[in-house]
Amino acid sequence: TYNLVEEYPLPDFTLYHFDLYRLTSPEELEWIGIDDYFSEDAVCFIEWPDKGAGFLPPANLEIHLKPENNGRLITISI
Repeated sequence: TYNLVEEYPLPDFTLYHFDLYRLTSPEELEWIGIDDYFSEDAVCFIEWPDKGAGFLPPANLEIHLKPENNGRLITISI
C-alpha cells in the first residue's frame, strides 16, 4: 500500500511525511489540499519534492542522502 502523506501527531506539532515518488502530476497536490498541511503547528518532510514543482513552498531545510561505500553520506542545507 502506498500513501502520499502520513500524519504523525506529536505533543507540540504534527509531522507530515509526503512521498511524492508515484505522483503522476504536480496538480495532484492541489487535489489533496496541499496548502492546508503547511501551517505554523506543522512540520512537513517531503521525499521527491521535484515531482511537486510549482505547488510546494520553498524548503526551509534540505536533507540529501547518498549511498557511499558501506554507508551513506548525509548533507543538510539551510
